[in-house]
Amino acid sequence: MTHPTRRGRALRKLALRLVALVALFWIIASIVDLHEVADSLGAFSPGIIALGFGLGLLRAFLLSVRWRILDEAGIAEREAALGHPLTHLRQWQYFRYRLANATFNLFLPTAVGADVARAALMASEVADDRTRRVLVILFDRIIGLVSIGVLGLIAGIIAPNLAHKEKYVTAIAILNVVLFSILALGFSGWVRTLAHGIFRRLGSPGVKLSRTTDAIGECFDTFLRHKRHVMAATAVCIAVHATSFVLVWLAAFALGVELSYATLAIVTTISWVIVLVPVTIGGLGLREVAFVVLLAPQGVSEADATALSLFQFAVIVMVGIAGIPVTVFGKASRTTAD
Repeated sequence: MTHPTRRGRALRKLALRLVALVALFWIIASIVDLHEVADSLGAFSPGIIALGFGLGLLRAFLLSVRWRILDEAGIAEREAALGHPLTHLRQWQYFRYRLANATFNLFLPTAVGADVARAALMASEVADDRTRRVLVILFDRIIGLVSIGVLGLIAGIIAPNLAHKEKYVTAIAILNVVLFSILALGFSGWVRTLAHGIFRRLGSPGVKLSRTTDAIGECFDTFLRHKRHVMAATAVCIAVHATSFVLVWLAAFALGVELSYATLAIVTTISWVIVLVPVTIGGLGLREVAFVVLLAPQGVSEADATALSLFQFAVIVMVGIAGIPVTVFGKASRTTAD
């Protein structure tokens, strides 16, 4: 594919997302009084905004800790197999890449797209063991989704007076089934053997697919041998998601929205899954519609629901802006194993 063709496709995708964004904002404007939304946003004092920004930075740091734990799993084995030391990133460097991830998220349609950009940035700076490091980022995303799916399910079950509880819990349960199925397929040697048999019939493309399958399988096997790393990363997930739920609860408290922490947790979980759909840049518009629809049965006004969503987006923007200087100028030192 030629460069002009790729650029044309990129421009068409951008145009479609802008159209989707305009359509979503038109929907919001048709069901929400924007003057009331402005009044609701006035409830967020500078102190609340600063605290929200602090929680956003804390979440980014915890995500970097989770990533470091997973990235260190099996690195000694890789060094022994390769016969030379690999680059060991410092915790600051993982944090820097996570802040860069937040910056990329402001311009890309989904968090997964921002993960890809983060992987590309890291690969451009860390020359060794790139395939494994990129696959760790993929596994990091999967374990994050699995953990929030489980926490969201628990929140939905225990949430008091949750309207449409059965529908919400069922939706989260389906998400968990899908995510655990992906994990089961990734860890299954039988599936890999079957895939190899199919790929062998595809010629040259099949060879590339087989290599990719082998790399993914090796990554999953590493985590099977290093269960403590996976368990530790999962424990950090609880802190990550708790911080995110506290952020929404803080905004609800400022608005005078009287909903339980568990109710806000399951609504936030479902909205995050919806925002993964690559419709608009940064999920803007899609997140607001999701909050309005999900919180309406809980007795929350459209204006307050929109303000809750916009507060989250404002924190995302602030953390993303904070990531710009460290992304551009903050190339940190790294070490190699002795």
